[in-house]
Amino acid sequence: MVRAKILPPIQDSCGLSENICMPSCSVVIPLYNKAPHIAQTLKSVFDQTYPADEILVVDDGSTDGSGEIVKNLNHPRVRLITQPNQGEGAARNRGIREAKGELIGLLDADDVWKPRFLEAIVKMRQQFPQAGAYATFFDLIKPTGVRQKSTYNCLPSGCQEGLIHNFFKIGLYFPLNSSCIAIPKKVFQEIGGFQEGEALGADVDMWLRIAVRYPIAWSCEHLAEYHQTAVNRAAGFKKWAQEPAVSRSARQALEQGLVAPEIMADFKEYAAHFQVQAVVHAIQHANKQMAWQLLAYSKGTKKYNFLWWQCLILNLLPGKAGSLILRCKKFLIEQ
Repeated sequence: MVRAKILPPIQDSCGLSENICMPSCSVVIPLYNKAPHIAQTLKSVFDQTYPADEILVVDDGSTDGSGEIVKNLNHPRVRLITQPNQGEGAARNRGIREAKGELIGLLDADDVWKPRFLEAIVKMRQQFPQAGAYATFFDLIKPTGVRQKSTYNCLPSGCQEGLIHNFFKIGLYFPLNSSCIAIPKKVFQEIGGFQEGEALGADVDMWLRIAVRYPIAWSCEHLAEYHQTAVNRAAGFKKWAQEPAVSRSARQALEQGLVAPEIMADFKEYAAHFQVQAVVHAIQHANKQMAWQLLAYSKGTKKYNFLWWQCLILNLLPGKAGSLILRCKKFLIEQ
């Protein structure tokens, strides 16, 4: 059983010191054909100033020897779990189910944490115990090796950390990343795991399901690195073949009365961002039925009103005319 650790006195946000029982931390790393990167990723976890109690690497049917690299490290805190290939969501869920820690840090097998990542996460957990997720800023490492620091002008200037009570107002400008976030296990137990079988948007769906119930804690320290140079990294903007999971979860939240009145308008605009994108993709693939459904779900939002009407007209055209127009004009929407 993982035990909570007692650390020396720390400074809280008011400058007061006290002995605090610190939470236990598990790290979940889904692994699929990341042989060139997994050792560096694990080393970044080993080097944490606040050590993780356990590191669960879920080898999701790798064929390039990734699992053997992890096994040969023979590290006492690493547990290698193997399963047939089921996708990233299933691998994450397997690790989350078997994790014993109070906090679960998520890390992709080709990204890295800077040494103080877990320390900052635990500090936020102590300061903001009501939060449903804890995130830091991250550095984007371009294929050229250029480092680009994430910036969030939507947050209060001069603040180093805080709580986002209405994530949907700024969520499109505050993109959470699956390698710079930790989530209490009890939150996963309440809302469920990642949607499995989703080619795109399972992360965004998870953030929506958390944010509709809990505030999100953030730190402006850049304590993770998101590498675009990694092998098998999804590139470009993929198209949905069905209604996005984030749209389904948004509709369910509305039906269940989970959305507070004071955030309702922002919530609907946030959901419409993904719904209208999916409408365009449905029209491109001549899937009129899905387009009509998504148009109905996103009706009445302000930001996407003009685009919504364009999509409606295109979907009214006979046959595949709407699809051909989109393809010929290289129709672009906000990403």
